[in-house]
Amino acid sequence: MDAEGWINVHTIASFNRVQKLTRDYDFVRNTIALSSLLEVVEDKVRLAHGGWERFVLPPTSNASPRPQPNFDNATRDLPSGETVQNVSVPHGKFYLTFQDLRQVF
Repeated sequence: MDAEGWINVHTIASFNRVQKLTRDYDFVRNTIALSSLLEVVEDKVRLAHGGWERFVLPPTSNASPRPQPNFDNATRDLPSGETVQNVSVPHGKFYLTFQDLRQVF
């Protein structure tokens, strides 16, 4: 969806449930055009009579980088005498240790 609420009809025609009904793009577009709830302009569709604004995501800003995690207090919840290296974390039926994680990353 673009900033004005438009969705490409090709996107809708590619939905699995639509493809099970028909693979005819023109049929999908023409059927959508029959709806009084939707407006179609060229190959784009959106809700008619407004209301599409609530579905548009706010713009993202690439100006500021993602915040980096702060691990300053990462060991504050460890039991007395424990270090990050000897703590094991439950993972399903197994326990992962710091050494296991270090091998993965």
